[in-house]
Amino acid sequence: MSLRQRLSRLVVVLSVLLLCGVSLRWWHSRPDSDGPAATSSAARPIPSLPLATPAAAAPNPNAASSPAPSRVAPTARHVNPAVSSRAPAVEDRWPAAEVLKEAISTDPAAPEHRQRARIVHTDFKYPLVRVEETLHVDPQTGVETLIGQTAMVADHVLVKLTPGVDVSTLASLVTAKGGSIRSVKPASKLYLVTIAAPLEIDGLPDAIDALKSAAGVIAIAEPDFIVHTATTPNDPSFAQLYGLHNTGQTGGIADADIDAPEAWAITTGSRSVV
Repeated sequence: MSLRQRLSRLVVVLSVLLLCGVSLRWWHSRPDSDGPAATSSAARPIPSLPLATPAAAAPNPNAASSPAPSRVAPTARHVNPAVSSRAPAVEDRWPAAEVLKEAISTDPAAPEHRQRARIVHTDFKYPLVRVEETLHVDPQTGVETLIGQTAMVADHVLVKLTPGVDVSTLASLVTAKGGSIRSVKPASKLYLVTIAAPLEIDGLPDAIDALKSAAGVIAIAEPDFIVHTATTPNDPSFAQLYGLHNTGQTGGIADADIDAPEAWAITTGSRSVV
């Protein structure tokens, strides 16, 4: 056998012995082993040390006394109450309408809100429309944001008679107040009654009050509201879903969203799936 072969066999034997030694050492060092390592570890318990208590700071005789800070109850998540209390902006449905009359009022108890009433001329079936709006005014910039809008026909009122009252009685009543019966809806027995002063800001509210005062004749007198189909949900909690439509309502960045209303304006999906 050559010297080279002998050296190779010696290296193999030494490697096997080294591997056996390492394995035996690991076996005795296991926590559940009865070997010397486990016995030695149990024989040396770790002493428990007392926890250090920070020393109280000495009072400063020159410091001004101040009351202890009060604990404030946390609000829901990260919502800023001052911001979330303001309703999100709404779409102006009559931006191109010709304004014939306008009046703005402010509630002293809520100076950041303004109430605006407008009489506008439109291409609607009934051209004269009364638009009632709520505006939010930013106290720092003075910028107005439309947060509420209701529209109704400005020149007539929906009227329903008290059961047993003849239509001739209604005709005499409205004629005396400067109006007339425009039409009747047979199924609902509602009458469209024109008013005397449709171009006046208070013409419609005053006419409704006058008709309601006819006790025993008029059962219902209310505006003929104009409604629109909308793809945006009317869920009162929709404003909290800033991921769909972010106006900064929770203190975040406006328009940092997926533009859901803009997408719904294009399509709301289809029952036909390819």
